[in-house]
Amino acid sequence: MNKQITYPYVIKILQHYIEQDDKVLEIGCGAKQYRDFLPKSEYFGLDLPQSSYVSEEPEYPCSAENMPIDDNVFNCIFGVATFYLHMDPDKTFRECHRVLKPGGRLIAFDYKPNLLRRIKTDERYGHVQTWTPTEFSQRLISAGFKAASVENISRMVDFYDYPGWGRFTVRALKRALGQETSNWMIIYAEKE
Repeated sequence: MNKQITYPYVIKILQHYIEQDDKVLEIGCGAKQYRDFLPKSEYFGLDLPQSSYVSEEPEYPCSAENMPIDDNVFNCIFGVATFYLHMDPDKTFRECHRVLKPGGRLIAFDYKPNLLRRIKTDERYGHVQTWTPTEFSQRLISAGFKAASVENISRMVDFYDYPGWGRFTVRALKRALGQETSNWMIIYAEKE
């Protein structure tokens, strides 16, 4: 197993939504650190070949804005902290919709606007997209995803990060202090 960061709640959420024998594509796969946690699925990685996070060549060394993949191939596509970096995220979302099978799922783990605004101050990331969950969801609907299926599932971070009654205490304390309960925005969508 590689040494890249893995987020426990990402693993739990993926395992919740990905079914046995699903064909899964990770956008911005980097070191493919989530592959080992999806042993019953057929995993494929996509990333730019020049990415500093890539430790082994992805199955698709290309941009997500122009995927060399046939239509209706994957059951699930996910990306962790990647979509905000795309130069044309709307094109990426249309491509994700195109390569998903009917009923296929997209799970986007991206940062909330408060964190993205801080990232954007770094001159290397001037093109960073900042969006609210509502804006992100609207972009997915515009790309063709079923409006009724687009859902903000960010609350699942607390569920998996703080199991049991502890999550209620942590959330209440953070809210009382005026802090975000999480820096993560997680959006789920399905293709008709």
